[in-house]
Amino acid sequence: YSVLLALLLINRVSSQNVHVVNATLHKSVILPCSANRTQKAVFWLYNETIKVCDIIGGVMNLDEQNELYNNRVETFSSEFPKGNFSIKLNQLKMSDAGNYTCNFSEIPTPKRIQLNVT
Repeated sequence: YSVLLALLLINRVSSQNVHVVNATLHKSVILPCSANRTQKAVFWLYNETIKVCDIIGGVMNLDEQNELYNNRVETFSSEFPKGNFSIKLNQLKMSDAGNYTCNFSEIPTPKRIQLNVT
């Protein structure tokens, strides 16, 4: 019984770390990501493996961006010094729904976003 309770508590805590964002097909959405300080590098991924965009040294880097996101991602560079690394995803497709992670170069725990598209 105590093992089951522990598993339920762990699941509850981990699910609280996911920020759910609901968006509309063909519209735009902001996926939030902030840190308590500026970062040397931030890496946005879709479903843990697909590169959405990198922000390196305060500049958006698209060198390794997956073609699914070509010309659809915007950043807010004036917000980088404040620790805000949110991105705007335009022209939403149903296939954009899923899990996004915002990984920091200097913070071990990523921000997790679940995007729902309807």
